[in-house]
Amino acid sequence: MKLPNKVSIGSEEIQVTRDKSPKVDDKECFGYWSEADGLICIQEGLPPGRTLNTFIHELVEAINDTTELGLKHRQIQALGLLLSQAMLPMLDERQHTQLLVPKNTHVVYSGGPTQSPDPHENYIADPCIRSRET
Repeated sequence: MKLPNKVSIGSEEIQVTRDKSPKVDDKECFGYWSEADGLICIQEGLPPGRTLNTFIHELVEAINDTTELGLKHRQIQALGLLLSQAMLPMLDERQHTQLLVPKNTHVVYSGGPTQSPDPHENYIADPCIRSRET
């Protein structure tokens, strides 16, 4: 999925890059927002739905920081997920990846990326959440 090279949030210009193995605090992740660098970094090679969700999540993180909204991380996760779902139809039909939690799934926080889910299952595509069957 193609991402913009930069986005504007108010008067702030945020650079957008890709990396094979982005890390936060030496832990692999799907992406991150660096306020100090004015940078959103997204992992290369993710499925389009996960790329979209990770980008939107990090964009909401950037908006939260640059505007001092004071959103809690759980609110950022919800906004990112719901905005991603709303934008999903913009992807080519072959690129669709569901962004829902399957029944009987327990959500746990993770410092690293999850295994690629079965493309026929519904899952949360959040850079900070791992889901596993209960």
